[in-house]
Order: sequence, then structure tokens, then C-alpha cells
Amino acid sequence: MKKLTADEYRQLSRGQIQEREDSFDRCDTDGFLSQWASGINSNLNLRLAELAEAGWVSEFPGLFDIKTGERVQAKIIYVKDRFSYNGALKSLWAIIDPKTEKFTGVFLPEGENSRKQKKLGFFQKKEIAPAYAKIDGVGRGLSGSVWISVYRTDGGYPKEMRSAVTTREEVVEYIIQNKTDNLELLSTSNKVSSNGKDYIQISFKNGNCGILLDVYGPKFILGKQTIDRSARPTFNSIDDTLEYINRTRE
Repeated sequence: MKKLTADEYRQLSRGQIQEREDSFDRCDTDGFLSQWASGINSNLNLRLAELAEAGWVSEFPGLFDIKTGERVQAKIIYVKDRFSYNGALKSLWAIIDPKTEKFTGVFLPEGENSRKQKKLGFFQKKEIAPAYAKIDGVGRGLSGSVWISVYRTDGGYPKEMRSAVTTREEVVEYIIQNKTDNLELLSTSNKVSSNGKDYIQISFKNGNCGILLDVYGPKFILGKQTIDRSARPTFNSIDDTLEYINRTRE
């Protein structure tokens, strides 16, 4: 994602607070939806300002081996709690096979006081990891709720433990770093598809040609050119994606 400075984020936040106050002055509570949106976006930019000052890192739980003290290749996942009546989620540690980078089928409770972790030779403690912030929520309409969440951008465990690029954020960063100079980066933004899938959209410009990439992961990237709106090529690798966007266009 394109990152700003802490001061720039705070300036955006102040502008959004002013928008909320101006809306209230114009239409009182009739404009409560736009006022609410300005408020939540202001909070997001304040959180991004804090992350910018911290060097885009934050504290997260990490899982370690009791005997060696080394980080275990595992990530936190969220599953439905079968004992909950309202569809609440619970967090679990999922152990990952270092050779295949797939789940091994071993799942552990998340929490620093987990007896099951210790029984199997693990322990949990805080670690510093790369981070970003987004607006999260549950439910729909006025019955739903939203909040600002900080998430790690390394895929759930340290990048050096993986053999390949795997996260959306890393895919986006790799594409941006390896594009040709004549390709102008316009923006990156987090989006959600109509079927609820998260993706990152990258917008480029090459002369009069606009190019969009919808990055779902390293093996599923959708492309689109403004000069040919009907074409939506799908790429199964980052190299194919780079070849597509870096081709010379008239």
C-alpha cells in the first residue's frame, strides 16, 4: 500500500473531523451516515499515523518452541465457536508444514496461559511484526458494528520463515518494485469482492492506458485495461502479471 507520513495521516484525520462538523451544521443529525463515515475514517487515519511513527510495526502474539526458544511456523486463524449461539469466532494457532507451507492439521488454543500449548512443547509471547490498519466490522446496516483493527502484513509469521512470497501485501509490494519506469503507480486500496473475498486493487497508468490489478493472492490476480474493458485476464503467477503490465502499449 502507498504509505503516508504520520503528519499527513493526522492532516487527513483533521479534515474528516471538519467534514463531520460541517455536515452536522448543515443538516443536524439528518446526515448521520456521512458523519459516522467521516468519524470512522478519521479514527483509521489516526491509527495509521501511530503506525507510521512506530515504523509500520506493532505487537502481536507469537508461538515459540519451549526447548529452543525459536519461533514456530504457525499463524493465528479464526474459526466459528461451536459453543457460541451468535456465530462468534474464536482464535486458534494453526501449525504450518515448513516444506509445503500448508496447515498440518494441528491446532492449538491461542493465549499465553494455554495448558495445551505447554503440553505439546510450545509457549506464546509477544513479538514485533510489520503492521497496517483497516476498518473491520460485523453485521449489516444499523445493527452491525465497526472498529479499527491492526493486522500483521507478514502472513501471520516472520517472512524469513517462508520460502516464497505468499501474502497479498507482499505480492503488491513485489509488483510495484518490479514494474517498468514508464508505468505510473496511481493508488492501492483494500477492497472486498461481491462474494466477500478481500483483495488489494492497484491502479497504474501507462500513457493514455489505465491498468487495474485486483490482487487476491500470488496465484489469483485479475487484470483490466481501460482501453479494453471487456478483457479481465486472470494470472496464476506474479511473473505473468508483471509481463502483462510491463508490455509496451501505444
